[in-house]
Amino acid sequence: MTGVLSFILALIITFTSVPIDAYATGIGSQVTTKIGYSVSGQTTSLIGKQESYSIQTGISGTIGSYTLPYSIIYLSKDKFEEPSVADVSTANFIQGVTVDSTSDAQYYKIKVTYRQLTAGPPVTFPFRAVLKNLNVAGGEQVNIKTTFHDKDGVEIVNDNKNFTAAGYVAGIEGNDNSQTNPRQMGYGETIVDADVDSTHTKFSPNYQNDITFSIMNGKKNATNGEVRVVYSEGLDKRPVRVTVTLPSTSVWDASLPNNTGWTYNSADNTITKDFTRTGYEFRPLFTIKYGTGTTVGRQTFQVKTALVNTDGSADSTTERNGSVFKDYSYVRKLKGNKYHLRYNYAVPVKEEYKHAYLITAGQYWGTTVVQNTTTTLNTIIDEPWSPSLFTGYGIRVQSGYFDAANLALIAQNKLIGVNDDGSEEVIQTNVPYEVVNNDAAMTTDSIPIAMTPKHYKSVRLEFDNEVTISKYGEKAIGLVVETQLTPVEFTKEKNRLVANPSPSSANVTNTGKVQSYSNGVWTTISSNAVYIMREEYAQMQLDKLSQKINGNTSSNIAYTGNTMEYEMNVNYDNSYIFSEDRDVENGKLVMVVDPELNFNSITVGGTPYFTVDANPTEVANYGGTGKKAYIFDLNNFAFKKQQQAIFKRDNIRVSFTPSSSLEPGEHKVEAILSWTNNTDQANSKDPHTVFSKDTVNYLDIYDSNENGSTNDRLSRIEWKFNFVPPQSVIINKVEKLESEPDSAYRAKMKAEKDEIVQYRIMAYNNSNADATELNFLDIFPYVGDKNTVKDYAGNYVDRGSKFATVLQGPVTAPAGYTVYYSTDSPKGTFAENLANTWVSASGISDWSQVTMFKAIMNTGVKLAKDDKEYFTYKVKMPDTKDLDEADTSNNSIATWYGNNIDGANEAINSKVGIYKYQVSGKAYYDVNDDGKYDTGDVLIANRPVKLLKDGNVIAETTTDANGDYAFKNIITNAGNYNVVVETLTSDTIIPNNPSTSSVIGQDFNSTESSASTMFSGQTSTWAKTDVSLTKTKTKSVKNIGLKNQTSNLTVKHIKIDDNTELIPDTTTAAGVGTPYTTAAVTTDPNYEVDTTQLPANANGTYATTDTTVIYKYKRKNAGKVTVHHYEVGTTTELYKAPGATAAGPEELDGTNKLGLSYTTASRENDIANFELTTPAPTNPTGTFTTGEQEVIYYYKRKNAGKVIVHHYETGQTTELYTPAGKTSPQAEELDGSGKLGLPYTTASR
Repeated sequence: MTGVLSFILALIITFTSVPIDAYATGIGSQVTTKIGYSVSGQTTSLIGKQESYSIQTGISGTIGSYTLPYSIIYLSKDKFEEPSVADVSTANFIQGVTVDSTSDAQYYKIKVTYRQLTAGPPVTFPFRAVLKNLNVAGGEQVNIKTTFHDKDGVEIVNDNKNFTAAGYVAGIEGNDNSQTNPRQMGYGETIVDADVDSTHTKFSPNYQNDITFSIMNGKKNATNGEVRVVYSEGLDKRPVRVTVTLPSTSVWDASLPNNTGWTYNSADNTITKDFTRTGYEFRPLFTIKYGTGTTVGRQTFQVKTALVNTDGSADSTTERNGSVFKDYSYVRKLKGNKYHLRYNYAVPVKEEYKHAYLITAGQYWGTTVVQNTTTTLNTIIDEPWSPSLFTGYGIRVQSGYFDAANLALIAQNKLIGVNDDGSEEVIQTNVPYEVVNNDAAMTTDSIPIAMTPKHYKSVRLEFDNEVTISKYGEKAIGLVVETQLTPVEFTKEKNRLVANPSPSSANVTNTGKVQSYSNGVWTTISSNAVYIMREEYAQMQLDKLSQKINGNTSSNIAYTGNTMEYEMNVNYDNSYIFSEDRDVENGKLVMVVDPELNFNSITVGGTPYFTVDANPTEVANYGGTGKKAYIFDLNNFAFKKQQQAIFKRDNIRVSFTPSSSLEPGEHKVEAILSWTNNTDQANSKDPHTVFSKDTVNYLDIYDSNENGSTNDRLSRIEWKFNFVPPQSVIINKVEKLESEPDSAYRAKMKAEKDEIVQYRIMAYNNSNADATELNFLDIFPYVGDKNTVKDYAGNYVDRGSKFATVLQGPVTAPAGYTVYYSTDSPKGTFAENLANTWVSASGISDWSQVTMFKAIMNTGVKLAKDDKEYFTYKVKMPDTKDLDEADTSNNSIATWYGNNIDGANEAINSKVGIYKYQVSGKAYYDVNDDGKYDTGDVLIANRPVKLLKDGNVIAETTTDANGDYAFKNIITNAGNYNVVVETLTSDTIIPNNPSTSSVIGQDFNSTESSASTMFSGQTSTWAKTDVSLTKTKTKSVKNIGLKNQTSNLTVKHIKIDDNTELIPDTTTAAGVGTPYTTAAVTTDPNYEVDTTQLPANANGTYATTDTTVIYKYKRKNAGKVTVHHYEVGTTTELYKAPGATAAGPEELDGTNKLGLSYTTASRENDIANFELTTPAPTNPTGTFTTGEQEVIYYYKRKNAGKVIVHHYETGQTTELYTPAGKTSPQAEELDGSGKLGLPYTTASR
């Protein structure tokens, strides 16, 4: 049970636990805490680097514990960067971490709270801290203090320790190559007439020049006095003393403006100055004069650097020596350049390519703009090195560089062609010029004047009179020319390229010249432009960029739970793809890592040549390494054609997190760029190959592209990191397939139906004391399961299992443990599960019924310091057909000491997933005969497809409207399968053209005869292909391309009432002989098919000519609309329709009118003595519906005039009658309100 480990650090998995009450330590117990480095053998802390330290805390003796005690780590704000919570490793015994940056003016305080601290083995956790750059000197002692407190804040114990800081030096950057590497200052200095003597070869005595160069922070080179630059680490706070040895002919003038603070030593001709740094680089600056007779050219300065101690002395151990130089060159005012205007210098080997150039003239000798300067120009010349045809020309002038008089002179010119024999001919006189406004417009790719192609040795633009350029700048005026190689010259170059067995190129050079004539002397300035005829070539490799641990690149130390990001580029530089995209077949990125590194994410920046599948395939024991591979498909991967060389990088970042199962110490992460159209050659002329440009790690050592060879070329990069875990008694759980070696154990894996998964539980005591009375409880996964131990908030969290596995036999346990089993259903709490019925292995007759086991450490047994113990058992995978691809069975292991079940912990880190296999593809007619599916081809719908295993049909489907088929949630195991697709007698299978991620090809290569699915009682020929599914290739795409005459089937749906379409016509194309069925539209609410006019060709087969099927539709019958005209307050009908004998309702017939609108109106004008009144109808207009509808208008009788009845005495107008209610005789009045048309009666009184 014992075995001393060579490296005592180990990982902690994530635990959950519950609190217990704190009580004082017992007799003989003592709390201890200690601070130190977490990596054995480390003696110094590099300034600016994340260094790893550790805190060890424990209770000696046999009794005593604390609940929620905490440690505080004190980091001086003057010396350390501000820490973060992520700087402390996660651990099972840590409840939480906080950082206090404000309450103390002197210290940052990191508070680490423990879940509990009990007597027994101490616990240790690592943490990171960073000494501030430029705040600490190398060799300085820096203190870190820690205190330990109980949960009430009472300090129990403390410790502090001094750590020695280390830094780098400062000096001139250079390669470590056993020689001094002089560094150039900038790009050199151009000087003009005022700076030199009359010979233009010596400096003027009055010339002065600023000298500046970079002093860099860095590591000492071992073989010379220079440094390797380090940007973010090792920045010692001490000043840097810089001593410069001046050239022997120089003149030191302390009064010059940049020379303040420099101390000149005439004895050795040196200057010295101390500099206080603010970053990894600083630039000393001084001004120099060169003495009489100093030759214009390179001037060299020796530079010595050293860090300065507080007493002012130079630290000789930090001394560095290097050299810098500055190049000076005399230039004339006239400046000439030649530019490409087309193709970016690289073109394919094709005769028709023409090349546009611009030859410019201006005055230029540095970036500083000079005012009030002029120069002259007489001639611009173009001289091809190879025999060429001239095909076009023109003149461009940039505005602002010439006055009106000189613009007029520019217009007076002639363009001359020079023949091979030296004779000349004028191509054109007074070539017009175009005016542009900026440099960009000067270099546009356009040819103002086209000419009949003609060979000249050179062409020359002469101005009749000298032209003066009056503004400072390079592109004042330019001659545009267009050329192409002569047919003879092109053929010669092409044949030379063809003769080379490797991809090669031909440089085609063209010289431009500008000339001026002054004081009887011609000045000629030349400039060359080169374009390259390239044979097409595609190459790529992985470039390693960085490893970031929690966002930091300065440290390679990782803790449990850290985020580890690996950044790389896919580099395509110097590829040449001109004619068409070049596919990268089966492109993949393979990340090979320890199984305990869990994948987080992958991101791709910019506009890459591929699309990445962010859900990787996971392969255990990759290449027999015991490591896991995460394989990312790079889909639609292709080099894009372009008329220039490819200079492109696609950025990829992949992130992982180390789990508690990872062994301590150094680990390696590998990234492999894999593809199948590669080769074992460094290069060749194969037009389909993509080559590896990797010259170091190019061998396919793992056969990543699965072609059976490890000698072909891919690209591989690697990183290394050091894993530092907390220290305590560690429990973890991993698994593997029964058939795999022990090196394949991992915390997360996949398996398929009926495979046997073997679990392994590890107990590892990497603390500093023995462990006793250690017990285990393992509740097997079940659907809807929960964690075995409640979390700190008292909750039993969902464990997340989506399926259960079946135990295959007893647990294999180490000596010293007694194992018990239960077939009871899991209960809701830890205590309830411990109270289940438990029996030994002899009491189990059916292992498939076992739901959990527990293992109890026997009395007197111990897990000694540095020892590991293992439990193993096996389970069988269920049928996975109906499971989702992301479903897992999640397992854990709970532990506790003695009877202290309230202090139980749970290791939650084990997941078993499933493989989901899929076969899919597309069926199409290859109309354009190019062997692949693309625009213009015809998709094949409703074509029967079958999936076979060992000749037996296990699934059937048909292609959809897009010609696609898929077999999902059917295949549960890897293996060899077949897919067959029914063909017509008129179909022909096109030649095999394997599909790629970007090409839908033709993958069916044989046939078989079998009963037809399309034609009952017949036998058909079925196209057949083999399908191999593996755990690394769970998906297979098999496309079928056929050849046949195709025709169109158009289905029309016409409304009889207006002869318009009910729905848009549908037209589909298919091969001749393809059966089809059509159907009438039954979903239209207003129309129904006219069954008396059904098409005779509703079903049939595609003919050699186009077929049209026509369905005709009539409008459905609707319910009638009844319109009532009632006297208000009654149901008396008032309206009598014309021809009717009595009043009655109106009826609007709904026959064939469903969905049409109806309109009604009041009949006020047709009903005597009545007028329309309220309520008005709510539906005077509307739509015919399937049910009957009523519209009701109400009318009231109109008002009439009153009737006056007089009762006179005969011969008089004296009223005799007194009406009722009146007091005197007067006329009677009959009211006419609402009575128009009604009769009235009167009587004598």
